[in-house]
Amino acid sequence: MLKLQEAASVTWTEVPEFSDSAGAQKASNSTCTGVVTGVDLEVIYSYFGDVQNPQAKIVGARVSHRLGVLSFTLEDPSERQSFPFVYSVSFLRAERDDFLLKVPPRPQLPVLLPEDLFYPFTIGSASRLGWGVSPLGGRKPCRPASHRSPPFDRKGCSQTKAQAGVQNAMLGLPDNAVHMRPKGAFRSLVVAVLIALAPQGSNATLKAKLSTDAHLTAGDWKEAARAGTLQVGEATVAENVEFLSKTLSRFRSFALTAQQSVEERHANEEQLLQEAVAQAKDPKVKTALQRSVTSNKEALDETKSIYSNIVTFSDSMLSLLKKTSSGNCDQLICGLHASCAETLSGASCVCDEGYIGQGKDCKPPAAFAPHLLLGENAVHASDIHVTAFDGNKIAVVFRDENKGNAGALVVGTVEEAGSVELSPLELFTAPGAAAFSPVVAGSDGQSLAIAWRDNAKSGTCRLRAAKLGASGIRGAEMALTWGPAMDFCNGQAHKMSIQAFDKNRFVVLHSDKARGPDPARTESFGNSVLADVGESGNVSVLGNFRFTDSAVARLEATKVSKNGFVLAARASPAVDEMSPQPVKQEAMAMYGELVGEDLVFDPNPVNLETEGQIWARGVSLIAPNTVAYAYQDGKNQQLKIAVLNIHPQTHRMQVAQVPVSLGKGFSPYVSMLSLPYSASDPYAMTYFQGDDGTNVLNICGLSAEQKLQNCEDFPWLNQKVSTVSGASLGEGRVLMAFATPSGVPYYSLVGLSKK
Repeated sequence: MLKLQEAASVTWTEVPEFSDSAGAQKASNSTCTGVVTGVDLEVIYSYFGDVQNPQAKIVGARVSHRLGVLSFTLEDPSERQSFPFVYSVSFLRAERDDFLLKVPPRPQLPVLLPEDLFYPFTIGSASRLGWGVSPLGGRKPCRPASHRSPPFDRKGCSQTKAQAGVQNAMLGLPDNAVHMRPKGAFRSLVVAVLIALAPQGSNATLKAKLSTDAHLTAGDWKEAARAGTLQVGEATVAENVEFLSKTLSRFRSFALTAQQSVEERHANEEQLLQEAVAQAKDPKVKTALQRSVTSNKEALDETKSIYSNIVTFSDSMLSLLKKTSSGNCDQLICGLHASCAETLSGASCVCDEGYIGQGKDCKPPAAFAPHLLLGENAVHASDIHVTAFDGNKIAVVFRDENKGNAGALVVGTVEEAGSVELSPLELFTAPGAAAFSPVVAGSDGQSLAIAWRDNAKSGTCRLRAAKLGASGIRGAEMALTWGPAMDFCNGQAHKMSIQAFDKNRFVVLHSDKARGPDPARTESFGNSVLADVGESGNVSVLGNFRFTDSAVARLEATKVSKNGFVLAARASPAVDEMSPQPVKQEAMAMYGELVGEDLVFDPNPVNLETEGQIWARGVSLIAPNTVAYAYQDGKNQQLKIAVLNIHPQTHRMQVAQVPVSLGKGFSPYVSMLSLPYSASDPYAMTYFQGDDGTNVLNICGLSAEQKLQNCEDFPWLNQKVSTVSGASLGEGRVLMAFATPSGVPYYSLVGLSKK
C-alpha cells in the first residue's frame, strides 16, 4: 500500500543479457534464440484533489518482455520483421490525499525500455530511434543509425549478430507499423494533462522533469513552461480556473484529432501486414505476421479506449468547472481593453467597443494600426495638422522639408468600416514658397481653407481656399478647385487657429502687430479674420476683429455651438483698473461668436494661471456649454486640466473645476479633441507624450457636479513622433496624423469605448 504523496516514480532502466550460445544462421533462413520478441507495458496514473487544487501523480508501472526464438528469412535482406509492442494506461482516482492505492510491484525482469517511455510519458516521433540492446559488462549499446534494416552477417549468429537480429525485429515493419510507438500526439497529450492538473507551486518541478527528457521538442517545452514563465505575481482563482478550462479544451480537441490519426495509421499498418501475410512463404513467418495483425487490432482498440476516456474525462471536468466557476464580475479579472458583463451563462469578459477578441486577448483591428499617409517616402513632414468635416471627410496639411518647406495637402474619406481612402498629395503653395505651421478647416459646404505663414520668424500670413467636386464630374467628388492665395498680416512668428462655420465662412485667429500712437513703437494684439469662400475657391474677407489688446501666442480654439467658439492663448499681462498690478494671462480663455457678418468676443476672459509659464495647450468641448482646458505647466513640469462653464444666455465663462494634475514631466505637445465619444456622454480627451516617450490618450469622465473623474492613460503609439495632430470623427473614432523623427507621415484610427 502506498500513499499518493509518496507515489513511486519510474526512473530505472536496465538492459537484457543475451546468450552467447546463439545458434548459427543458415544461408536462406536465420534463427536466433534468447532474444526479446515482445514487450508489454502498463502504466497506472492517478489524479485527485479539487478544482482549486488539482493534483496528478504516476503511481506505478508494470513491464514484461518475452524471450524466445526469432526466425526470419534472408531472401530479401530489406524485409522487415515484426516486433509486437503493447502498452496501456490506466486512470485511477482518489478523492483525498490520504486515499490508499494498491501499486503494482516493480518489474523484476531486466528489460531495456526507451527512456522516454518513463515520466512524463513523452512518446513520440522523436523517439523512433530510442530502441537499443546492450550486453552487460560494459559493451557499447548497439543502436540503429536509421530506419533501414542494419546489415546482417551471413557467417554466423554471434552475440553481436543476435543484437542485430533483435534490432531487425524491433525495426521489422515500416515506420508506422503496430509495434512502433505512438507519435508526438500522445506525448503532447500527456504533457498537457500534467500541466493542466499540476498544483500551484509545482511549475519549477515540472519544468525540471520536462527538461531532462531529451526528446521533448522546443514547441512542447515552451508550451509546458508557459504557465511558469509568463505569470507575473500570484495567479487568482479565476485565472487558475480559466487556465485549467482552456487546457482541458485543448486536451479534448487533441484527443479527438489524435484518435483519428491513430485510426488512419493502424488502417495503413493492417493493410501492410495483410500484404506481408499474403507474400510470406515461411509458415513461421506467416504465423508471426498473423499475430502482428491481431496485436495491431488489439493495440488500436486499447488506444481508442484511452482517447475515449480522455475525452470523457475532459468533458466531465469542463462541465464541473462551468457549474462551479460561473460567478459574478467581482470574481472575474478581464484583460486590457475588455470589461466584465453579466450574461445568461454567468459573468464573462467582453471586448470593449472598437476592439476585437475573446475577452482576454482584445486587440485593436488592423485598421487601427499606423498606416503610411502617402504611398511614397519622398517627403519629410513637419507641422502636421488634421481636420474632419462634412461627416466623413478629412484633410491633412503639413510642411514638406524635402520640397523647400512647401505646403502639402492630402484629403480623403473615412468609411464606416474604418477604411480610409486618400487622394494624391497636392501642394497648396506656389513653387519656391514655404508654409510654416499650416492649419486647415473644412465646411459642410464642400469648402477647405488653409492658413499659414511663409517664414518661420517673420512671415506673411496667407490664406487659400478650395472647393471639393466643383467640376461636377462623376467620380471627381474629391477633386480640388483652388482659388488664389491672399495675405492678411505681416511679421508673423506664431501658429494660427482656424474654424469653419456655415455658409462656407471661416475664422482665422492670429497674433497681429500695428503701429500705435508712437510711430516708433509697434503694438501686438490678438486679431481675427472672417472670410467667405466662393464656388471657385475665391476668398473674400468680410472683416478683421480684434479680440484682445494683449500680445498672444500659442493660439488654440474649439467650436462650442453652431456659431460660438472658445479660444485659448498665452497672453501678455493685462491691466486691471481695479488693481495696481497687471494680471498675468498665462492660460487665458475667451468666448467668441459669429453674429451675421461680425465676430464678437467677451471682453472678460478667464485666466486659469496667473503665475508660472504655460506652454502647449488644448481646449475642447466635452458637454453642452462645458469645455476642458489642458496645458503644460513649464515651471512646475506638470500637465494640468481645468473645466469651464459657459452661461447659456450671457456666454460668460466661469471655472467649474480648478486646474488639477494629469501627470508630471515635460511633453513637447499637449492638445485636446472635442466630444471624443458622443454628445450624450461627456468625456475630456487629452493627448500628449508620456515620460517614457510613448504617445498617450488621457480620457476623463465628467460627473454631475461637472468635476473630472476616473482619468486614465491609454498609450496609442509606442514610439516618439516629431509632430502630431488629431481629429474626432464621431461614434467613438479618432484619427491621429503624425510623423516620425525622420519625417515619414502616418495616420492611425483609434477606437474609443465606454466601459
